[in-house]
Amino acid sequence: MLLSREACIFGNGRTSCWCYKWPAYHSFSSGRVSKFILFKNGRIYHRLHISLILVSPSPVSPLLHSLPPYTAPPTGFPQPFKPGPRILTAGIWTVHFGLDNEGRDSQRLVRNVVRDMELDVIGLLETDLHRVVFGNRDLSRVLVEEMGYYVDTGPGPASHTWGCVLLSKFPIINSTHHLLPSPHGELAPAIEAVLDVWGTPVTVVVAHNGQEEDPLDRELQSIELARIMAASYPRPVLFLGYVVTKPHAPRPAPYEILVKDGRVFDIDQEDWDRWCEYIFYRGMYRTSYARISRGKVTDTELQIGQFVLPPYGTTVVDESEEARYLRSQKEELPEDHWFTMDYYDYHPNNKQKGGHAYHVFGTPLYYKIPPNPLV
Repeated sequence: MLLSREACIFGNGRTSCWCYKWPAYHSFSSGRVSKFILFKNGRIYHRLHISLILVSPSPVSPLLHSLPPYTAPPTGFPQPFKPGPRILTAGIWTVHFGLDNEGRDSQRLVRNVVRDMELDVIGLLETDLHRVVFGNRDLSRVLVEEMGYYVDTGPGPASHTWGCVLLSKFPIINSTHHLLPSPHGELAPAIEAVLDVWGTPVTVVVAHNGQEEDPLDRELQSIELARIMAASYPRPVLFLGYVVTKPHAPRPAPYEILVKDGRVFDIDQEDWDRWCEYIFYRGMYRTSYARISRGKVTDTELQIGQFVLPPYGTTVVDESEEARYLRSQKEELPEDHWFTMDYYDYHPNNKQKGGHAYHVFGTPLYYKIPPNPLV
């Protein structure tokens, strides 16, 4: 069996600091030690790939029992959950580097909620674990292997951002990674991807703006995100992002810049209880909006938008405010649009949902499609 570990090594010829203190390669079958010459004169930074080949039982063999079982990758192609009515359900979630509030891996907790809510497109933020300190973990692995998604892991660790990931049940036609302007604070990542949604190209943007302590950063980042979305007009657009702004805040705050300059609509402009996460859209019929409490997965809620895409070659008939805000009860929509009952906090099954429930409104919000649409 072959075990591999990637380590960062720092040295100057006489001293060295190892992330993993393995000064030599040990042959466990013979007990001999073969030493490597790792450093030359002068200061050196190396990435060393060390392999331990276990050829006989040894004191380290109990470690093998703690390794996760191998999971075979899915067969076939990812399929959207509800292809008949052309529903696209998308979510944005800041998952805090894949560690839950008890310090344990949260990938399977995330998977459970994504499965229950039947998300076709997911934007995950604070995901860059491809470095030694985080164990070189891939935060998309469980969702990709167990549920079947196309994945774009966003700007890599060399870009020094918090990280963002796009997962999609729809094929990713192309993707561009952006480092947004950040002259004062943290570097901000963004993914600009074009998805093939039943033959129609749809631009999806996943982004993580800087924090409120750096208003110039947030202004410049929002200007660039708005430019990206406006450049694809009139193509349908879906924005899933961490914005850090009050709803309807005037420029230089991000909200007005993104909505007006980006030529998009807020998923619900009457939801005033937001600050970090936002969903914006264009060129689709929005039919539902839900907010799911964080449970113990992270420190941030999950926001979900449900949309219906017009048939290929057609566009939305009426994008007026009156047409977009035909609020309804779920019973007035086909059952394909209903979210699960298990996440109502009064439902008996909600006790098995890890503390997740519909919050803020206590229910998903539903909207009728305007009369005489091309759907």
